[in-house]
Amino acid sequence: MKFFIPIMIIVGLLVGCGQEDTNNSEENEQLEAILEVDLQAPETLEVAEQTTIDAVVTQGGEVVDDADEVEFEIWMEGEKESSIMLSGNHQGEGVYRITTSFTDAGIYHVQSHVTARSMHTMPVVQITVGDVSTEVEEESEEPAETEESHEHHDDESEHSHDTAHDDDHHHGGVTMNLDSEDTFHAGEESALSVVVTNNEEALSDAKVSLEIKHTTESDDQWIDLDEGEAGTYNGTATLAHAGTYNVTIHVEKGEIHDHKEIHIDVVESPL
Repeated sequence: MKFFIPIMIIVGLLVGCGQEDTNNSEENEQLEAILEVDLQAPETLEVAEQTTIDAVVTQGGEVVDDADEVEFEIWMEGEKESSIMLSGNHQGEGVYRITTSFTDAGIYHVQSHVTARSMHTMPVVQITVGDVSTEVEEESEEPAETEESHEHHDDESEHSHDTAHDDDHHHGGVTMNLDSEDTFHAGEESALSVVVTNNEEALSDAKVSLEIKHTTESDDQWIDLDEGEAGTYNGTATLAHAGTYNVTIHVEKGEIHDHKEIHIDVVESPL
């Protein structure tokens, strides 16, 4: 009996430690999961017809009800500089909603800007309003696909991180450029550097991060960069797969909240 009690105590401690390790593992998995947004909107509408547009936010299969910011950017085809921003209303169960209508016929783009748990994502959908000619719809299909996939179909002979798709908004004076290695090799750590300016002056003390996604493989990363020289932000990433990665640069400081989308090509490591 004297030996039985200590043995039970040891077993209890081992079980408790095992449960704690399991809980910590589950928490770490949830923290590492990528933020996902299902942007739900009708494909077609009549002029002046009221509709709802939802952004359903999840992380690791769980709903996100504590998003820092959910905004919907809306613009007519070819008029992005005149876009409007509407704040989403939280409905519960990870749903953020706006109710709106469109007064003129045309092709519209709706892009949700969701910031939650130190991550940011911005899917886009297209809505056809009213009687729109077939020619106009066909012309709008290619730009809409480019917006949603974050790919830029430029001259393929240009270097990968020079073919950038600019999608800056709100602050036209902000520029950001990826200054990185000439060649990225799969499975090797790569240095990444972003130079940020505002009205042609170095932008210091900003929060700069990279959202990195492979076009076909599951290799999503979110990298926070550290400032070195004024306006230059540095970090490293290991890109596991050969192929094309979409990279979104996010810059935040005060009222500034801008982003730029580019793509980089990764090749197999030499033997």
